[in-house]
Amino acid sequence: MRKREVYAVIMAGGLGTRLWPLSRSTKPKQFLKIFGNKTSLQETFGLLVPKIRPGKIIVVAVEKYLKHLRVQLPRVPGENFVVEPAARNTAACIGLAAKVIESENPNSFMVVLSSDQIIKPKQKFISTLNTAIKLADEKDALVIYGLRPFEPNIQYGYVQRDRRTLCSENPRVFKVKAFKEKPDLKAARRFYKNNDFYWNSGMFVWRSDVILDAFKKFLPQHYKVLSRLEGRKGLKNEKWKSAYARLPAISIDYGIMEKAKNVWVVEADFQCHDFGNWRTFEKLYRNGLNSIIGKHLGIDTHGCIIIGNDGHLISTVGAKDLIIVHTSDATLICDKNKSSGIGQLVKELESQGHKDHL
Repeated sequence: MRKREVYAVIMAGGLGTRLWPLSRSTKPKQFLKIFGNKTSLQETFGLLVPKIRPGKIIVVAVEKYLKHLRVQLPRVPGENFVVEPAARNTAACIGLAAKVIESENPNSFMVVLSSDQIIKPKQKFISTLNTAIKLADEKDALVIYGLRPFEPNIQYGYVQRDRRTLCSENPRVFKVKAFKEKPDLKAARRFYKNNDFYWNSGMFVWRSDVILDAFKKFLPQHYKVLSRLEGRKGLKNEKWKSAYARLPAISIDYGIMEKAKNVWVVEADFQCHDFGNWRTFEKLYRNGLNSIIGKHLGIDTHGCIIIGNDGHLISTVGAKDLIIVHTSDATLICDKNKSSGIGQLVKELESQGHKDHL
């Protein structure tokens, strides 16, 4: 019997609207060097190698990001950049990658993660990955990584474990009892106090045939379109591309994970920072009373997230709990506790014709 290969799928098509004005539609967050010398996309690639060879790493994004992918990931073969005809949320993205992998190497393992998370240390990530692969193989399972909450957080969805199904071989492995959408603060506090809840990491492990069977059962419209794809060469078929672009935009959680029965959670033994909102900067760049990148002078200023550059001085007096982000053509000033409205602000900018600033 042919040995099952391990593939990684990096989803790199996110727009990063919650990090506007730093993240733009032409060059969103995953392509920016914010946390040092590497982008979060490059950090994700480095996390996977050498456990997974570059030739087995699939990166999925829309066509306008191809130039960034080629420059930032030169070790990934060009044919491994899989272009979505249109962004249709995570279900379609993952299904597309699964179909490409299954057509080339049936029943292979898939490790799915996004390009906008900072994960450390690498050794513990690999250890958790090995546990998840073993579980996916032995139980034909859909496996999700669960992150142990360290605060009541309304930016994450939650995964509830079924403590009755503790895996006898590993105390960090459980059957999933339920998925919970992003909660209000009251519910988040309740989940935080209950040891049976994890943050939904958005990282998955399964076999390509198992996830495609789940598409067939729970997302038949997606499965029908994916079944028409004839390997990588089919990605250029205009009729197929048109059908893909018309798929409903559904997340993998809502479309499959919340409905499937054989879903297991592995408690992650590593730190994961979601590079999806400004609060991540607060955790990683806290320096005394504020979190700062760039040049800043403040008086009676605390609890602020201030992002600029060394060539522009940002000065504040009496500022409290603000997000201040300065770029060459746009400046954001936002109540830190209302940062969830930045996505709506971006929609408003688009509706008013400010496309040059998106």
